[in-house]
Formats: sequence, structure tokens, C-alpha cells
Amino acid sequence: MTSGKAESRIDVRAERLEGSARCIAGSLAALGLLVLAGWATDTRTLMSGTPRLTAMNPVTAITFVLAAASLWNSVDRRSSAGAARVGVVCAWAVVVIAAVRLIGYVGPDLGIDRLVFPESLDAEPIPNRMAPNTATAFLLAGIALLGLRSMGSRTLVAAHLAGLAVLGISMFTLCGYAYRASGLTQVGEFIPMAFHTAAGFAALSVGILFARPRVGMVDVLVREETGSRIARKLLPAVIGIAPVLGWLRVYGEHRRMYDSSTGTAIMVASWVGVMGATVWWQARVLNRADVKRTEAEREVEALNSKLRRDAIEIEATNRELEAFSYSVSHDLRAPLRSITGFSQALLEDHAGGLDEQGRDYLDRVVRAGQRMAELIEDIMVLSRISRKDMQREPVDLSVAALDVAHGLSESQPQRNVEVDVEPGLVADGDPKLLRILMENLLANAWKFTALQAHPRIEVGALPSKNGERVFYVQDNGAGFDMEHAGRLFTPFQRLHSEAQFPGNGVGLATVQRVVRRHGGRVWAQGKVSQGATFFFTV
Repeated sequence: MTSGKAESRIDVRAERLEGSARCIAGSLAALGLLVLAGWATDTRTLMSGTPRLTAMNPVTAITFVLAAASLWNSVDRRSSAGAARVGVVCAWAVVVIAAVRLIGYVGPDLGIDRLVFPESLDAEPIPNRMAPNTATAFLLAGIALLGLRSMGSRTLVAAHLAGLAVLGISMFTLCGYAYRASGLTQVGEFIPMAFHTAAGFAALSVGILFARPRVGMVDVLVREETGSRIARKLLPAVIGIAPVLGWLRVYGEHRRMYDSSTGTAIMVASWVGVMGATVWWQARVLNRADVKRTEAEREVEALNSKLRRDAIEIEATNRELEAFSYSVSHDLRAPLRSITGFSQALLEDHAGGLDEQGRDYLDRVVRAGQRMAELIEDIMVLSRISRKDMQREPVDLSVAALDVAHGLSESQPQRNVEVDVEPGLVADGDPKLLRILMENLLANAWKFTALQAHPRIEVGALPSKNGERVFYVQDNGAGFDMEHAGRLFTPFQRLHSEAQFPGNGVGLATVQRVVRRHGGRVWAQGKVSQGATFFFTV
């Protein structure tokens, strides 16, 4: 699996968890509003679910609505600044309501849980107040919701821990109702937490965990590693099966289907069977993964062996090329210098003994020898660029460009070329190679502006995008047809006649090799008779 596909799968899982958190936020808001409607209409089913269960306090319902609003805004990080502030205010309101209620148990009671429907609250068989375990869960939930606003991983881990504490409180209460253990649903002699309050806390805690799945503790559930895959498959079994087995045991005992010892034995045996089957299944999955990994390792080893053989062959080829380059550099230059030199001497010392056609022939021999010497030098430069060791450091391209332009101006003082260089063009690369790059680009622009009445060359950089800076050299010279742009950087390829613009077609190929050595890109844009622009990155 490619890293791109793996990252895509992670993104899909994270988006699903975030979508679940939004659904939970909407459900909690609906729960709170339904309970408030029940108190307003004296509908027992909406207040407590069944007549025998404790009713949810209306302030508890309001606090659930506030928590739902904060959770929704925590998931939707693209929300406006105003919506984000609403989320923070709602989270603080949850914290304040819970803190005031907890202080009321040990100090002055401000009656915050009697702000709405006080007469209906007092008419309950047990005066309805927000239970201590409810207030504690809200305090932890509010702190967790505030923590979700942070971008720091430690703060998010703390928020998730607070969310897990809320989950623990709700699970104790739900198990107390499921197994008829009243000691788990209330604190001392205080009113017990309502059943749907506990269910709401369980959902809220899951929403807190799922709101930011790419960081914090939930990150392990969305990743592609083996541990994450096992966790995604085992967690549903661990969370779902154990409560069901416990409920079946208690149900059988209350129905006198078996005694406590038998019920315990049945539950343990069932749990061992279920977990044993789950472990066996995961072992098979891991074994298949190991087999695939072993096969992949063998393929990689075979590929590495082939790469090593190819590297040896490439090294041998490079040695042959170096030998050829040495031959070109030394063995060909000497006879070429002799041909050119003696032809030049013959032309200078014995021109009177030759007719005009003979002198023309000798002049052609001299010029052809000079062009061949230049071509050999260009080929050697192109070859050395590929082999040269690189020393990266900050290089001021502006200074290099100005220096190159000054040299070109001194070599052709009869030309008046306007050269505009943007200051502060700094690139990280090899100073010598980048100097060669600027020499070739500016020489190319200098050459192709020769026929312009007001030649102009500009060196600059585009605004940085995604951390990448694009430099350019622009001229108002002969330009080129974009249909032939692919030939620009190919050695010895020319788009203009040599008579009009002399050269060997190696300069831009040299530019491309320098850019590739730096891991960058080079491309060009132009129009015939309207100039050209060469862009590059390093």
C-alpha cells in the first residue's frame, strides 16, 4: 500500500469519527430539548423515560444543550470566529453550572438547579436536584470541551482523559441500572443520576473523543499500523460483549434460573469463549499479514539485489564515460589545436600565395576548429556537472546575476542591455553550480536579445507558495514557439539558426542538469518575437 493510499484511509476514518461526533452533538441537544418539553408539559415519559425512573433535572437538560453546542463547534474547525466563541462560552457555562452545584453540596447552596420549574421539582417524590455524580461529570466534560480548542497534543490528551473519566462515571451508572446495583447510580443519600442522563454522558464522552481523532488518544484508532487495526477489531468486542454477559447473568439470577455461583461460572466461561475466539481470529489475521510481509520482504530483497547489480553496471559505465571524457579532453584537443593553429599560420603567413577561394577554405577550417573546441569544452562542462560533489549553502543569486551581467557587458561593450536584478534572491545550493546556472541563463537571454532595439533582461522571483520559491530570468528577445518547448533543454537541440544566433545548444541542457542536481524544476514560457521567461526552483 502506498503512503498516499494509507493517508487517504486515515482521512476517511477521521472524517467518519468527526461525523459521529456531530451526530452525537445533535442527539444531545435533542435529548435536552425533549426533557425540557417534558417538564413544560408534565410528560413523564420525556422527563424520565418510564414512571419508575428518576427524572432528569431541567438544568441538567439545559447543560446538555450547552455541551452539545460546544461539541458541535469543536468538531467544525472551519466555523467562523463568532461560532468558535459561542462554543467556548458554552463550555465555560457547563463548567460554571457544575462548579456552582458542587460548591452547593459543601457550602452555600445557590439553588442553580432550581432556576426553572421549581414547583414541579419540589412536587417529585424525592425533590429533584442535580446529583453530585452528574455535576462532577459535567465539570469534567466542560474542561474536556475547553481542551478541544487547543492545538497542543498534551492539552488534547488531557481533554481526552477528562472525557474518559466522564465515560467511566456514566458506565458505572448504566451498569448500576442494568444490574440493579443502586449503589452505583447515586452518591450516598443524594438523588441518583437519571438513566438517560447517564446515557447522555456516555454519548458526550464518545463525542469528545471523536471530535479530534487525528491527535491525542484516539489517533491510535485511525492509523494504519498493526496495533491500530487490532484495536479497531477488539474494542467493539471488549466494550459490547462484557456488559451483555453481565446483564444475562443478573437477569438469570433474578429469574431464579441459576444461583450466583452458577451465574458467575456461566459468565466466565462465556467470556473466555468469546475472547478466545476473538484472539484466535486476530491471530489468523496477523499470520496472514506476516505471510504477506515476508513475501514483500523477499520481493524487496530481490529488487535490492537487482539494484546492486545495476549499480555495479552503472559504475562501470561511468568509468567508461570518464575514460571517454578524458580522451575527448586530451587526445582530441591536441590534434584539433594543430589543425587550427597550422591553418591559422598558413592563412597569416602565406595568404599571398593563395587565391581568394583558397583563403576562404582555410578561414572555414579555422572557424570550424574553433567551434569544435568550444563544443568539446561545453560537453566537458556538461559532464563535470553530473559528477561534481555538491556543497550546499545560502547563495545570493542577485550578486551572481549582477556579476555575470557585468562580464557580458565588458565582453560586448557595443551593446546597451538593460539588466534589472531583484535584490535579495537567496537560494540554498552549491555556489559553483548555481553560478554556472546563472551564467548560462543570462548568456542565453543576452544572445537572443541581440536583434532588439531596446534589449532588456529581468532577474527575479515569484511570491513563495507552499514553501517553494520560484526564480526566473526574463528577456524581450526572439522568444520561441511553445510547441517546441520540450526541445529547449535537450543537448544540441536548437530552435533558431546558427547564422542568426550562434551556439552549440548545450547551455540550457547545462541549466537543467544543475537544477536536477539540486532536486528542483526548470521550465520556460515564451512567444515568437515577444521574449522568453525561464523559471527554476532549487
